Amino acid sequence: MKKSSQQANKQRISWLMTVMIALLFVTTTHAQKQGQALIDSLVKELPKIQNDTLKARTYKRIEEEYFFIDTDKALYYSLLGLKHATKMLWKRGIAVFNSALGRGYSDKGQYDSCMYFYKKALAIQKEIGDKWNIASTLNNMGAAEQNIISNFLKATYYYFEGLKWAEAVNDHYLIGVCYDNISNVYLAQKIHQKALKYAFEGL
Repeated sequence: MKKSSQQANKQRISWLMTVMIALLFVTTTHAQKQGQALIDSLVKELPKIQNDTLKARTYKRIEEEYFFIDTDKALYYSLLGLKHATKMLWKRGIAVFNSALGRGYSDKGQYDSCMYFYKKALAIQKEIGDKWNIASTLNNMGAAEQNIISNFLKATYYYFEGLKWAEAVNDHYLIGVCYDNISNVYLAQKIHQKALKYAFEGL
């Protein structure tokens, strides 16, 4: 059994090294490119990538770049990434791409669609215990409530829920984001005393 465990560890280390080297190659190859040039280069590489994890991360990078210039194409590659992660049975990746789809539909002002994908992402994140992304998704849901349909009460609820999870991982940046969002939602309602209170909490 000991020998088998050692062999398994060696195989795992070997696989991790392969992925790391492949990621380094892709990153170095495209480091000098930006915007559409970077996207075109990454898209061209996609059919050549054999490692499933690296391919999923490449879909993620393409989607992220497209969010700066073309939301519809960001949604398209998010959906491709979701299909790929689902085929891999990679729950963290499935959550990531569901969240990206939520972001895309939020950017387009499509409340029902964005909340559908955010809720799918949140359910998986809770299942796998991904606390940081739970906090992030809850904040994104709050932003959708606030910015798309002006439901300030529900937005406040999501922001405070996100704050609990951010505090659970003790991430000061994320905690600050939560306080900023809470301050902003009170400011939008002209509740200036609370807006100021939570603005200071975020400092």
